[in-house]
Amino acid sequence: MRKPIIPILILLLLLCACVQQRLVLHYNEPAASVSPTPLSERRVELPLLTGVPFVQDINGLPIIDEKSHYFDNYLRFSGIRVYMYGDSVLMDGICTNKFSLPLLGLLRINFYDKEGHLIGTGELTTADHRFRLMPGENNIYATVYAEGEIELANFRFEVISPLFPEVGG
Repeated sequence: MRKPIIPILILLLLLCACVQQRLVLHYNEPAASVSPTPLSERRVELPLLTGVPFVQDINGLPIIDEKSHYFDNYLRFSGIRVYMYGDSVLMDGICTNKFSLPLLGLLRINFYDKEGHLIGTGELTTADHRFRLMPGENNIYATVYAEGEIELANFRFEVISPLFPEVGG
């Protein structure tokens, strides 16, 4: 039973090897081009858009949430350290202000345990003992009032008083 299958397979392989494929391209002369005729001029009337106008900052970004606009769009934090110094828990780091003017406001750092309960808080300040962020990098500090160990706790910054540009400062 197996012997007739082998010659059939060999015959099929030989037939497949003998098949040739040819590619034939046919080229037709292009038809004469037709010039487009302009349609009559039509005007489309768009409805007038109405709504509450939005305010923009000096960079053209719309201010949607006045409380967090400058915080969300222009501030970046890095190098945050939390450590004990004597009996106090301190925080320091860098806050980069990417806005072209100094920003004034009030921020807080909050620390949370694994269950999400608040276990420590501190008000941020800059070297001038208020929260004034010049354009570029600024050193930030806080004395943290805590219940228990917070050095490895999760933290989040909170806007207490909205940031706004200092004009003429």
